[in-house]
Amino acid sequence: MRKIIFFICIITSCILQAAFPAPLKIFGTKPDLLLICAISACFIFGQGWALFFSLTSGLLKDILGPGPVYSNILLFPLWGLLIIGFSRKVCLDYDPARMGAVFVAAVLQNIFCGSSLIFQGKGIPPGIFLRIALVSSLYTALAWPPVFKFIQSVSYRPPAQRETSIQDEVSIQDD
Repeated sequence: MRKIIFFICIITSCILQAAFPAPLKIFGTKPDLLLICAISACFIFGQGWALFFSLTSGLLKDILGPGPVYSNILLFPLWGLLIIGFSRKVCLDYDPARMGAVFVAAVLQNIFCGSSLIFQGKGIPPGIFLRIALVSSLYTALAWPPVFKFIQSVSYRPPAQRETSIQDEVSIQDD
C-alpha cells in the first residue's frame, strides 16, 4: 500500500513540477520535485524499489521536460545507486547530510543536462547555465526537507515495535 501511495506522490510531483506556481520561483528556477522523489525513495525503500521509483521519476521528467532525451531516466537511478552506496559508508541519517547529498545530486544532474544541451548545439549563455546549476540545485536542496517529511508521513510505515524491551533481553540473558 505504501508503494502505491509513493507512486501517487511521484505523479503529484510530476504535475506540480509542470505547473509550478510562478510566485514560488526563485530567479526563474524551481526545485526539481521528481529528483527529490527519486532520492527520497532511496531513503525510504530498499535498493530494488528505489531503482524502480527513480526510473519512474526519470521517465516522467523526460516526458515532460525540455532537456536531453533519456538523460533523466538514466541519471536518476545513477544518483540513487550512488546515494545508496554512499550511505553504506557514511551516515546519512540526518537532514543536513541528506540535504548535502540532494544538493550534490542536483548540481551533477543540472551540469550534465546543461552540458549535453550545449553539445547538441543548443547555446546556453554561461550566466544562465550557472544560475540553473547552482540556484536551482540549492532550491532543490532547501525544498527537500519539507517535501521528504510529507512523502515520509504519507508513505512510510515505521518498523513494528519489538515485543521485548532491552531490560527483558538482559534478564533473559542472565537466566
